Amino acid sequence: MRSQGYTVIVNRLGNTPLDRAEVVAVRQGQTYTHINAGQAVYGSNTNYSTVEDNIVYVDVK
Repeated sequence: MRSQGYTVIVNRLGNTPLDRAEVVAVRQGQTYTHINAGQAVYGSNTNYSTVEDNIVYVDVK
């Protein structure tokens, strides 16, 4: 999911080690937009860009 641009938040249900846990649910979180300042934008005269972040929650047990 990270390779697809998502910020992944893992919610642990119980105390099973993560390497043995099973995914029990995947839920879409909030999508938000923010300004990434200080980086030159190629082909533009601005030094900021608008970035959209998508959050997904993964419940494991």
